[in-house]
Amino acid sequence: MLLAFALRTYALSLRELTFDEVGSVFIATRGPLGLLAYLRGAIREHPPLYYLLLSLWLPLTGRSEFAVRFLSVIIGMATVAATYRLVRRAAGRWVALLTVLLLTLSPFHIRISQDARMYGLLALFSLLSTFTFIRLLSGDRARWWILFWLATGLGMFTHYYMAFVLLAEDLFLLLNWRRYRHLLARWLAVHLALAGAVALWAALSPGLWATLASFWRRGTASHVRWNGLFRALNGLYLGATLRPNWLHLALPLALTALGIVLAVAQRRKEINGLLMGLLMGVPLIAVLALPERVTGRYLTVALPACILAMALALDWLISRWSLAIVHRSSFIVHCSLFIVHCSLFIGIIFVDASAYALIYFPPGESFRARMEYLQAHARPDDGLLLHGPWQVLLLTYYTPGPLKSYTVEDGPIEEVLTDIFDAHDRVWVSYNSVEPVDPDWLVSRWLHEHTHQVWAEGDLTLYYAAPAQGLPPDLIGDSSEGSGPEMTALPFQAFLPAVVHGGVDGYEQVERVDVHFGEQLRLDGVALANLKPIAGDAVLLLTQWRVLQDIPHGLVMRLELVGPAGQVWGEYLFRVGPSHVPTQGWSAGETFVERRGIVVPIGTPPGDYALRVRVFPPEGDEWLPEGDSPFEVGPVRVGRSTPGKTLEALPGRELHATFGDTLALVGYEPWGHRFTQGNPLMFNVYWQALTDPPEDYELEIELVDGDGAALVKRRGQPVADWFPTTRWRAGDVMLGRYTVPLPVDAPPGCYDIRLSLYAPDGSPLPVSGTRS
Repeated sequence: MLLAFALRTYALSLRELTFDEVGSVFIATRGPLGLLAYLRGAIREHPPLYYLLLSLWLPLTGRSEFAVRFLSVIIGMATVAATYRLVRRAAGRWVALLTVLLLTLSPFHIRISQDARMYGLLALFSLLSTFTFIRLLSGDRARWWILFWLATGLGMFTHYYMAFVLLAEDLFLLLNWRRYRHLLARWLAVHLALAGAVALWAALSPGLWATLASFWRRGTASHVRWNGLFRALNGLYLGATLRPNWLHLALPLALTALGIVLAVAQRRKEINGLLMGLLMGVPLIAVLALPERVTGRYLTVALPACILAMALALDWLISRWSLAIVHRSSFIVHCSLFIVHCSLFIGIIFVDASAYALIYFPPGESFRARMEYLQAHARPDDGLLLHGPWQVLLLTYYTPGPLKSYTVEDGPIEEVLTDIFDAHDRVWVSYNSVEPVDPDWLVSRWLHEHTHQVWAEGDLTLYYAAPAQGLPPDLIGDSSEGSGPEMTALPFQAFLPAVVHGGVDGYEQVERVDVHFGEQLRLDGVALANLKPIAGDAVLLLTQWRVLQDIPHGLVMRLELVGPAGQVWGEYLFRVGPSHVPTQGWSAGETFVERRGIVVPIGTPPGDYALRVRVFPPEGDEWLPEGDSPFEVGPVRVGRSTPGKTLEALPGRELHATFGDTLALVGYEPWGHRFTQGNPLMFNVYWQALTDPPEDYELEIELVDGDGAALVKRRGQPVADWFPTTRWRAGDVMLGRYTVPLPVDAPPGCYDIRLSLYAPDGSPLPVSGTRS
């Protein structure tokens, strides 16, 4: 039990709530009466029992991920305990121990015991219904009828797939009706009682009828969906819905098949092989017949039979070994059986443990991380566009703060997006499963044509409203070659309108240029806006390009914010074209426009900077401008920012250390944790001036081994030679970007980075605070 509890509570709050789990919270917080009214009208929803339990649970425990899921942990632990008691009565103590061990280690049961959904409760009622049914077959007593009616009825009001368990039990009685005909009258009475309760709920639930009608219109599956079958089995045994791992899946499938065969052959009184086969086969056939994408959770009702079948197989194999010992078989036979049994147990543990990583740490983009990023970096007057289904519901649990959110479902895309950017200068767009609702990515195409994309990470992107629609007047007109289209031509199909030639020029700096990048591409013009930003703002850049030779898809560009000494302070790498939309390549003579920008990193010292444009082909080396000198535009004059929200938005990790009550370390950001000899070690450090520094301090960086010996020492200004500490002001947050070369003969191992500040007279500043 302790092992089961540990496996079901480990990393319980690390995973964010899934869409379905947020749906559970959304429904449960309506209260008992409110959720009943909601479920009656909702399409493709489940019966109310689990939601009722959760609605009573949340006021007692709160709404954290751990609290919401802990109800399922309790249900899962109750299932483990009930399994031992019920199997022990039916098959003996040894089989019960094996069954509980397999259930404890089951990746699927761990998963449903950690999810704030009804599947753990469904597994419990399936178990209770099955074993009370077995008791009914051997003893016709009133208490077993009552328990069976309760377990099955509560299961029906937990999930409609509980009907598959009842159907399997019906088929078993029909196939053995002569033997159990004395039970048929009471069995019919139980069915009438269950049917009456379900019919009453159905009569009051128009949403259920709409769901059934949608299934009826689509009909059953037209053919055997082998991929769905394999995916369902993979989920049932390994707790995953990814591509089946047949090497891992073969062992539990073989044990299950062997267990059913043994149960049929041995004809145990309490464990019937035919019943076990029906309990597994009926749900599988029924689910595959539905026009649905099948996953393991839809086979939850088959879990008790699967686990019991594997336990029976292991019990039989162990008994063969015991008989070999009793009959004094040869040493070779004895050792062979011992090796087989050890291999089976090790194999089961390995198969289960190898699936745990996907359960505890599933791959995929984190909506919670997106909202936390917005809480730190978004401004109160920013907008948030949720593009893709289901995100509105997730927003009821994970909030980005006071941002006003939008969707494009409220009207024509062009009108909705225009209204959003009329109301906000900056709009964050959260993309999620866009293809079902916007297969042509029209939203992304509109944004690419009308706004400046300045930042993107995963499925979260930041757009700035364009200073003017269309091209600036100075960039409109015939190209130097006197041919080619006059309007922007995009190398992909789009509904985009023509460029407005008569638009108001809102760009601060517009320049026609003639810069060749390799032999394939020419930059014809640039336009810049927001040339006096502070940290956290974006500089906007419009570039107009002409294709000189055919270019395949996958062209990549990079903007760099370059400081006075040529140091790069910020960079933005992007694929040319609308976000998330694969391009189709460019033909010679075409022109295209890229509206982009770059966010000035937090901690960038005030001063004059330039924007550097770099181009990378789909394959091969960078396309350099003529003369191999970088192409830069500017100047960009970064101003001094007030601390305000700066410390909250610091990337990386917090750090608290004070140097002489003048400067403080407030954060650091390593560029990795593993480095090789001969390559540089790179990291960022964030400083804050507690007062106006009276002197120019010098920073010493040391790479020290476990004995405290320094392998590398470097000295210099904390931030930049052109921005000494005497130019800092109280409250300033400054970014230091450091590169430390690793000696080629450095011994492998773990090292620390030691930072020290020295006054002009060579004395070190005293340090206080945490060590990292």
